[in-house]
Amino acid sequence: MKSAEDSMYTFQKKYGIFAVPEQLEASVKAAAEIEGLLTQRELMLDMLKATSGESSPQYTNLLSEVTVLRKKVNELKYADKLSPLQMFYFHLKKSPDMIIEYYRLFREVEIQSKIMEFSLPIFEQAKLDEQKVYQHY
Repeated sequence: MKSAEDSMYTFQKKYGIFAVPEQLEASVKAAAEIEGLLTQRELMLDMLKATSGESSPQYTNLLSEVTVLRKKVNELKYADKLSPLQMFYFHLKKSPDMIIEYYRLFREVEIQSKIMEFSLPIFEQAKLDEQKVYQHY
């Protein structure tokens, strides 16, 4: 049991995974929101370019914003490591491998818990029976 728990602890500490469904949902939502905002800003950038030209201050400001948003989208999707502020999110690039490993470790902890749940009362009863035998001698 301790080995299974230690493996789970090591995994969670390494990847920052504590609540798979919730963290995965938050990660996907964050990436989708940022990507949606990026698409909106890119459309605005195209319209601004067509109406005001690339030399306008609004175009330059919006271009800077689009650049930052692209960087964030790529970071959430493809980065090997996220910033400390994003540690709650999954690394979407690695999520399939991390999720399967998490569930395997989780399953092993559950199996060991069930084994302990089943065998501990039997063990305790055996200890009581042994004490009774020694008391009769």
